[in-house]
Amino acid sequence: MSRIGYARVSSTGQSLEVQLEKLSKAQCDRTYQEKRSGRTAERPEFQACMNYLRKGDTLVITRLDRLARSVVHLAQLAKRFQQESIDLLVLDQNIDTSTSTGRLMFNMLASIAEFENDLRTERQAEGIAKAKENGVKFGRPPKLTDAKCQEIYSRRMSGVTIGQLAKEFRLGEATIYRALNTVKKSGSIPELKTTRVILWLQVENNSKFVRGKGKSRQQIEDYILCDYDAKKLEKDGWEYELTFQYTDDEDLEQQIYDLSAEMSNEADLRNGFVECNFSEVGTDRSW
Repeated sequence: MSRIGYARVSSTGQSLEVQLEKLSKAQCDRTYQEKRSGRTAERPEFQACMNYLRKGDTLVITRLDRLARSVVHLAQLAKRFQQESIDLLVLDQNIDTSTSTGRLMFNMLASIAEFENDLRTERQAEGIAKAKENGVKFGRPPKLTDAKCQEIYSRRMSGVTIGQLAKEFRLGEATIYRALNTVKKSGSIPELKTTRVILWLQVENNSKFVRGKGKSRQQIEDYILCDYDAKKLEKDGWEYELTFQYTDDEDLEQQIYDLSAEMSNEADLRNGFVECNFSEVGTDRSW
């Protein structure tokens, strides 16, 4: 049966000298000390002390707040000490659980802590139940709503790549695939419409000292317009017939906007710019 001392202060600027002197006078066989906040669970010396304690040992401290992080934590320690027959001696507060009076006082503190914890848990449960009745939803909002899944699916069906979708929606590629699978499994795949649009496209250099418009147009034809089954109406002309698949007018407009931006970015890489307009075949709609 050993007397084990534990001393703690909250910051490195504080001194352990007073506590260590009292523990020495209490004839502790071994003393653990550290400078750590009592509110943190990361207290290496405290953990080492708890691991060292054996049946019949006495833990000696100067005050209860040097030992436990909270009243609830104190109740947890009290339960362990009782189960393992470990006594607690609190020097400044005259608590000695090896005596009947000390055990009574310590157990009263632990019981009050447990009672307060039960009350808090009960009130929390009642509050959550009441909030749910009022329609309050807990937790983080889902990244993938049904509407967003449908939108991702529509954009994918219109030819947008997985990588582009991930950037556009600021999601990981795995999340994009999950959204696509969600729509497929739900059976609510949006019906796609098809339309033909005439694109008039002019590619120019930013200045007479730049030569890149020909390369830019070639890149746009080979790697961008090909996603829309583009057909050049005249060999040396500036008009193309494109085919769009879309769910609604908003989706179509978004695709046209994205296409314009992508062509502009391609020309900008070679210090150029584009001018373009779109007109739907068979209607008077244009963009």
